[in-house]
Amino acid sequence: RAAAAIMKRRRRSEVFPGRGSGGEAAGLNDHGDGLDADHPPVKGRSTALEKPYFRLGGLPDPEEVRPPRVLAESLAVVKHRWAADQDYTYAREQLKSIRQDLTVQHVFDDLAADAYETHARVAIEADDMGEFNACQAQLQRLHAAGFRVASAAEFCAYRILFNSVVPPPGQRPQLVLSLLQELNPRALGHPFIAQALDAHRAIEAQDFGAFFRLWPLMANLGACFLDRVV
Repeated sequence: RAAAAIMKRRRRSEVFPGRGSGGEAAGLNDHGDGLDADHPPVKGRSTALEKPYFRLGGLPDPEEVRPPRVLAESLAVVKHRWAADQDYTYAREQLKSIRQDLTVQHVFDDLAADAYETHARVAIEADDMGEFNACQAQLQRLHAAGFRVASAAEFCAYRILFNSVVPPPGQRPQLVLSLLQELNPRALGHPFIAQALDAHRAIEAQDFGAFFRLWPLMANLGACFLDRVV
């Protein structure tokens, strides 16, 4: 049964390949964690649900690192708080702290994907494109490895939209083309990706009629990217 599940996940991940998807070590170079993939994993023992983020200069004390079961609870707390009050200062710090604890323990699984997806979505809503970009880079590896692949099309669409509105205008077409060249052809037919490409074409052509027709219809958080154009 386990082997069948792995094969099924592998087949699904082939539709949305990502850069650097060569297994566990590829997922350990997180933005801002202060460590690289060569450090030995820490086995966390902290039970604190909330913890401030600080950049590491070396291996952390295991007593200050939360194990995965506690991190799952911490992530649920952040999701609840964000839904209730949308305090981005709090959410950003707690999510970076969760990501760091995952990284130092070499956790590269569905929980890690959930944490990065959550932080990416929160960053989109808060218009923090730098933090979104850091998260989506990790998500490409996680989705390509088969974790939470059901979200891969959503985040592929976000990458298209990001490259359609954030970089300097002259760089955008090549960035989107490079992204599309990495995709399995089957992915191009996904509604989220097709819609993001329609928005990209409308922006490049300065087709304001098409743009404003698409804007209120964008799937998931796609309209947040288009807000930057208006």
